[in-house]
Amino acid sequence: MWLLVPPDFADLMLQRALELAPESELDVAYRDMSTDSVREQDATAWADTLIGDVNDPPR
Repeated sequence: MWLLVPPDFADLMLQRALELAPESELDVAYRDMSTDSVREQDATAWADTLIGDVNDPPR
């Protein structure tokens, strides 16, 4: 038995499934982790401008 479908039907169905799929826990964790990393980098850069880099010896 053959099922005839348009050539782009599978792509359309996959795209629709991805749109309807809930965000996975890994996606959420990665997004949160990357956001925290950016916040941490911003905080470190801000602190470095106030007190200088702690890894640099005083001159």
